[in-house]
Amino acid sequence: MKPNAPETAEPASLAEPAAAQAALIGLPPETSPNDLLAALKAKFEGEPDPARYMPGAAVQSMLAGRMEERLALSEERAEEKASRAFKDGFLWSRQ
Repeated sequence: MKPNAPETAEPASLAEPAAAQAALIGLPPETSPNDLLAALKAKFEGEPDPARYMPGAAVQSMLAGRMEERLALSEERAEEKASRAFKDGFLWSRQ
C-alpha cells in the first residue's frame, strides 16, 4: 500500500506580505515589489540617524541612578542584618 501524499497547498500570494511591508514603511499597499525593495534598501543603507536613539548621556544618568538605588538598598539590608545579629546575640560590641 502506498502512503497518501500530503496535499500541496497553493503558494501564498506575495502581494499580501508585500502590501504589509509597504504599509510598515509608509508606502501605499499597491507598491510594486521592485519599488518596495528599492525603498527598503534606501531605508537601511547609510548611517543610522542618532536622533532615533537614546542619547548616551541619558543612558549614563539612568545607570548612575540605578546604581545609587542598589547601593542604598544594599546598605539598608546590611544594617538590618547586623541589627538582627546583635539583637539575637550572634554579635556583640566590645563596650
